[in-house]
Amino acid sequence: MARMVAEAEQRGANAIIAMRFDTSAIGQNWTEVCAYGTAVFAIPLSQNEPGATGQSIYLTNSGDGAARLKP
Repeated sequence: MARMVAEAEQRGANAIIAMRFDTSAIGQNWTEVCAYGTAVFAIPLSQNEPGATGQSIYLTNSGDGAARLKP
């Protein structure tokens, strides 16, 4: 997960959506674990914008905006 977050940040993302884990067995003694998601730059909506949520209203009122959405 740390590598996924680092890769997203390198690409300018401040959030990861639809994050998933995938596992598979390789032989009897090995397991592969893969974490993946979609890196996005999220911009919170203010109170009067359609689709605004309590979290986005809080973030826009806090003055820090999208910077607070870091994964």
